Amino acid sequence: MTLDAEADPAPLPSILDTLQEKGVRATIFIQGQFAKANRDLIKRIVDDGHEIGNHSWSHPDFRTLKREQMVEELRKTEEMVKEITGRSTKPYFRPPFSYRNQLSINVAGGEGYLTIVWTTETYDWKKGATAKTMVESVLKEAKPGGIVVMHTSKARDAEALPGIIDALRAEGYTLVTVSEVLAP
Repeated sequence: MTLDAEADPAPLPSILDTLQEKGVRATIFIQGQFAKANRDLIKRIVDDGHEIGNHSWSHPDFRTLKREQMVEELRKTEEMVKEITGRSTKPYFRPPFSYRNQLSINVAGGEGYLTIVWTTETYDWKKGATAKTMVESVLKEAKPGGIVVMHTSKARDAEALPGIIDALRAEGYTLVTVSEVLAP
């Protein structure tokens, strides 16, 4: 279970409450500007025991950036999150929109990150998405070892999360962090 922390912070407390109530540890990819503006929420993510990753500073399309710009996006976020939490975002980086190319993967790798995308999506960004359609999308795409992506910035994510967790568990899935999926 992964979430991208960006944009509107309003749904995040409810999302964190649900994860806590359901006993789910997730990997949360943090955008640097979001972290700067929402220090208490970022601290809570770590205090609640979630794994964290880097989601860039300003959410650009990494395919359009020069090497130096990519490095700055990654380092600024790392520094901000470390300042707030005392924890590193390494070793995981999720490129905004999942847009990546070989250069961005290499640059992230050179900075100590493994680029992580997803295999299962809620399609929360689609017009007309509802909690019901999000649960249906996840169940349709779910596979053992898969990585679900959600966002913390939409009320419908907060609404859908309990149903997604319950539906996946009903199908026999165990919800874990990226580290647990990738562990040998």
